[in-house]
Amino acid sequence: QERKNEFSIEVQVKEDFPPVFLVANMDDPKVKYQNSETLSRVLSAKTKHHRFLLYKDGGHGYGGKDRPQYECSQWKQQFILWLKEIKFIN
Repeated sequence: QERKNEFSIEVQVKEDFPPVFLVANMDDPKVKYQNSETLSRVLSAKTKHHRFLLYKDGGHGYGGKDRPQYECSQWKQQFILWLKEIKFIN
């Protein structure tokens, strides 16, 4: 359990934790979207600034690809808006 905790980001949320932007797809065959849900809950409970986007489909590894047929293709625009919201960029 100790070793597992070392690699579980939700256990690592401390006072100086930075803002977090999470994107997950429910149909991702590689990564369970529930991991992002768990982290989002922990961040909310510790009042850490974050944004969590959960999409129904889009699979895995879509981040660098344009897939306009999927709702998750909006993530890049949402990320830029979030960066502006937290005043990281203008």
